[in-house]
Amino acid sequence: MVGGDSGRGSAPTYVVPQSLPKPPDIRPHQHDPDEVLTWIYPTNLPVRAYQLDIVRRSLFQNTLVSLPTGLGKTFIAAVVLSNHLRWFPKSRAVFMVPTKPLVAQQMESVWRSVGMPVSWTVDMTGQMSPPQRALAWRAKRLVFCTPQTFENDLKSSTAPAESFSLLVFDEAHRATGNYSYCEIIKLLYRRNPQFRVLALSATPGSSQQAVQSVITNLLISAAEIRSEAHPDVAPYVQDRKKEIIVTKEDEIVAAVKGLLVKLLDPIIARLTRNKAFHTRSVSESVAPAALLQHRDKTWRPQVKPTLPTAQAHAIEADFGNAISLSHALQNLLQFGVGTCRADLLRWQEETNNSDKYVTKARRDLVNSADFTQLIDNLNSLVAQPGFMGHPKLTKVSQIVREHFTTCGQDSKVIIFSTIRSSVDEIVRSLEDQQPTVRVSVFIGQSGSSGKRDRMTQNEQMKVLEKFQAGDYNVLVATCIGEEGLDIGEVDLIINYDSQSSPIRMTQRIGRTGRKREGRVVMLLQEGKEERAYRDSETRYRNVQRAIENAK
Repeated sequence: MVGGDSGRGSAPTYVVPQSLPKPPDIRPHQHDPDEVLTWIYPTNLPVRAYQLDIVRRSLFQNTLVSLPTGLGKTFIAAVVLSNHLRWFPKSRAVFMVPTKPLVAQQMESVWRSVGMPVSWTVDMTGQMSPPQRALAWRAKRLVFCTPQTFENDLKSSTAPAESFSLLVFDEAHRATGNYSYCEIIKLLYRRNPQFRVLALSATPGSSQQAVQSVITNLLISAAEIRSEAHPDVAPYVQDRKKEIIVTKEDEIVAAVKGLLVKLLDPIIARLTRNKAFHTRSVSESVAPAALLQHRDKTWRPQVKPTLPTAQAHAIEADFGNAISLSHALQNLLQFGVGTCRADLLRWQEETNNSDKYVTKARRDLVNSADFTQLIDNLNSLVAQPGFMGHPKLTKVSQIVREHFTTCGQDSKVIIFSTIRSSVDEIVRSLEDQQPTVRVSVFIGQSGSSGKRDRMTQNEQMKVLEKFQAGDYNVLVATCIGEEGLDIGEVDLIINYDSQSSPIRMTQRIGRTGRKREGRVVMLLQEGKEERAYRDSETRYRNVQRAIENAK
């Protein structure tokens, strides 16, 4: 079935992958001779032509489906699953989602869409014991799980590879490199090439090359890609007002920046004198990523081996200190004083209390008078009542206040920020608006420094339930809130930082405007962040246009 019947519709837009070796000679799945003559499309909801067309193609080809958030990708998957399991009554299907909270959500969505028998399905995660999973794989016909769970069970033969006739990959843009989606295809193809693939994503890739990579890795033979402007879906897209607000550096951020640059300048100067790093920019413009890349890709492999040991160690220490300080500076400018302070306090704690080796240069820097003065100043600032550590925080408070004044307390808001410590600062900026504003954090299950930096899956689900019920009307979320979760109707999205990944930015924006008009506010710091965002937007629009027009 891989690359099988061409079905109906136009020829595939992209190159059909041919890279896998010849599969073993395995008999096709046993089909029901009566059921296979027809396929069923539910009419309990209004029929949308684009969904019907995509279902028709997906039944007969390995299809990449890219639709804007809220336009029914899960419904399409449910219809394909329902028909496929009718046609091949002794086979199984698996619906994979990248995060644990999404597993149960997608299972419930499929139930609602097509009335899938509950007895056929199981919600499986790595928390279920291997013996329990082994029983479930054989007892159920449709398994919802993370790709890591499926990959591990294929490797251990816990999952019966020969029985799968349909694989659904949610958030399929992840199918690059060594991600589990790619490994699953390889593992299953060696033992059972008789399977159909349905790949779902709101954003298939940030470049044509990225889309082709997904197509190749998932054995796709047809692509159904539609942007919000596509005539097929435009009638079903709710208006979404997008505003860009550019903030300027204030006196507080400028003062803290001056103290950080005072620490960073001599280190960059030494690296330059030693010909380990070259920049024409002032220290405050040197990105940590540039330092890291130059150290790892150029200096370490090409220059370090030629230097005396003592000099190499000194330069290595300077690179480490420069990267840490420039990262704190970048976060100061983009996120604020509180996030910068959290970075520096963590660095100080790791330097003075770590069991790992720490260079003398790092200890000397962290215990220097200039560094101590910087930490003291930051502590004094954040201790002030009502302190706002960045113009963006002032804007967030103002926008949220005006929103609830205009739209009422039953309206809902999500504020996205990439960095966990920034989430805390945003929550703090809204404290004076209680009880009108009922706010909760929504963060991931992995954290770097203890329980406060993460939420369990149960805690995440309870927060979402309370948000949907109206107990909370504002969520301040990290990237866990971007991808796929059914958060309910959201009227306002505030992006506290811009994402260099167009995929992640599109996912954020897709949280609003699903069933009624929504509003999106982009907060950008004047300068580097603003330029990077506008450049990224231009490139992404050009890529999407090229993908849709490709033949």
